[in-house]
Amino acid sequence: MKIGCSSWSFSRLIARKEMSLLDFINKGKELGLEAVELLDGTFPETSPKYISKLSDAIAANNLDAAVAISSGFCDATKEGRKAKVENVKRWTEIAHNIGAKIARITTGMQVENVPYTEQVHWVIDGFNECVELAEKYDVTYAIENHDTVCRTAEGLLWIIDEVGSKRVQACPDSLNFSWETPADQMIYLETERLAPVTAHAHAKLCNFKENGESVDADYSRIIKILQNAGYDGCISMEIYGNAQESPAETVTKGIALLTKQIRR
Repeated sequence: MKIGCSSWSFSRLIARKEMSLLDFINKGKELGLEAVELLDGTFPETSPKYISKLSDAIAANNLDAAVAISSGFCDATKEGRKAKVENVKRWTEIAHNIGAKIARITTGMQVENVPYTEQVHWVIDGFNECVELAEKYDVTYAIENHDTVCRTAEGLLWIIDEVGSKRVQACPDSLNFSWETPADQMIYLETERLAPVTAHAHAKLCNFKENGESVDADYSRIIKILQNAGYDGCISMEIYGNAQESPAETVTKGIALLTKQIRR
């Protein structure tokens, strides 16, 4: 299992132009990361020249890469859904050009006054429209349990099973399952349900105990769940940090925590 980090973790620095996306890639290698996840919202541009620079930096630093697509497929209008499909296709091509094998994606947020099942099928239809391109570019969509359409493991499995393509898998963010009840158990139970179809994984890290473990979840248990299912991909940190330390300091703590658990 490789340890990565999302550029979202440094998004405040990137937004303030105190760090570029290229700086993030280079800093990741310096800190000891093995992979980077590049959030679409942190790209200043997507010109072929710029994408080539990112690809070169990733290769030069010997890093694995993933692209994170912010929007899913759920939209109340046909025109809106078509635009979202085209956006996913565009970022699938960008992922390929960067050298990323994973495109982390969300489902989209529920809209009012439309039956829930219909909205789920909008998402399924969206993936069905994109899987051929994903196959062409050797990119796998990893759906995160984030948005309000199919937030649970059961919901994500519904989508994955209906699409029926190896190009559509899961990205469990275990702490996001704390939205469910009982939170302290669902974090692990839901992760276990998704582990067999996991193509990418998130580790939300913020607060640490004196011994270096996370205050928010038992990552030794989460790592073991993934390993027991045969998962050997990337676990990508989403760092919240705090006002007392820089994102790099929090990332360093996260690397130490995850390295210990993976090698245990």
